[in-house]
Amino acid sequence: MSATDQFVRRATRGLWGQKKRDVQQELRGAVEDKVYRHRLCGLSPEAAEQAALRDLGHPGAIALELSRVHSLPAAVRGTLALGIAGLLSLQAAAQVGTVQAILDPRMGPACTLEELYVRLVPGATAATAQRLQATPAGRAQLQASVLGRVEPAHAAYLRRTLAAPNGEAALAEDCRQAQPPTYAANLLRLADVYAALRAAGVTVTPLADQRQVELTFPGESPRQVLDLSYQTQQVGADTYVSGAALVYALKQSLTVPLQITGLRNPTLTVGPARLQLGSPAAPVLATDLYARIMYDQLSPHLPRVPGQMGTALGVTPATLTPDPAGHRLLVQAPDGALYATLSNAAFVRSAAPSGRLYTLTLNPVQNGQLPAPLAQGQDTGFARVVSTLPELLFASQQGQRALLVYRVNGTDLRQLTFTPVPAAQVRVNTAP
Repeated sequence: MSATDQFVRRATRGLWGQKKRDVQQELRGAVEDKVYRHRLCGLSPEAAEQAALRDLGHPGAIALELSRVHSLPAAVRGTLALGIAGLLSLQAAAQVGTVQAILDPRMGPACTLEELYVRLVPGATAATAQRLQATPAGRAQLQASVLGRVEPAHAAYLRRTLAAPNGEAALAEDCRQAQPPTYAANLLRLADVYAALRAAGVTVTPLADQRQVELTFPGESPRQVLDLSYQTQQVGADTYVSGAALVYALKQSLTVPLQITGLRNPTLTVGPARLQLGSPAAPVLATDLYARIMYDQLSPHLPRVPGQMGTALGVTPATLTPDPAGHRLLVQAPDGALYATLSNAAFVRSAAPSGRLYTLTLNPVQNGQLPAPLAQGQDTGFARVVSTLPELLFASQQGQRALLVYRVNGTDLRQLTFTPVPAAQVRVNTAP
């Protein structure tokens, strides 16, 4: 029995005879229409069928509503003016919960010594920085803490700037005029996440507190625990969780289907629940959510940072303001196709062990092009595109900057796949 057959059968329980056959025919038509639309977007037949069924909602909820409507007298049913298509659209709309998103306050521009201190020093707070700035000895301590945690070239620039008259003010002004990139919102309000799950019939039971909950999905194994204890932060009166951390925790903890639809303000499907992430004012980008899972899969194949537990891999968050000066990669793929780039530029050029990182960046294709990260300037960029991860690692050993491009399939977050693209299929566009 196909997935569509199972869906239609479950959705029409409680109906009999010709009514059941008529509804089943309409349901199959709705599925076929959605499959056709998803196929136009490039999904395989199997993935398009899964996406279509997911769009229609939970079959148990449809069955309950259909039974209620068809048990009413005919005259009353006629006044409802509610066909199957209307019922399905209402069902889908009711299941999509909006999740508010904000940008992590720590990702805003750090343009003063105090802001740099809070950003770079573990456990530092704005109050601590202000207290240190109140005395000459404290200012010296704060400055030394900042300079000791940045690249040598940046530290030299900071020393020269701070030594000049009104150096701190000049530093802040130069920083703010540099127009740093605008990052997409990456924190999700936890209360909205739980509300969307509950609206779809998921039982959410807090354990120690709201950061650790037990989830019970209809028809699934009970007592599935979602632990976000170390992934949340308090912003004002609300608790927020990193979107990437939430998706990763869901993947690791739950047995229900987990999928993302769309690239900007995507819909996250968790079993029967559909969560609309972000808003036009604070957009969420799906590439940030995929990156955490890809990071986990790539990490075992990359070297570790000397003297530390972590892997030498960093993720560059997506920006809403593309770099106009950056090079572009030309790829043969439709717009919206998802690609990742893995660069060794920072690994090769950094003198500090903590800075020797490979950089992972995810982007969709736009006009047949992808941004080429770190591709501008004398000390950054890549000398060549390589075809495999061993080639990239070998280039690093030789001190050569290189870039590896992956084609990413994010249809199913449980089986996220990424395939290296042969270097011969990638061209570098250096035109402004």
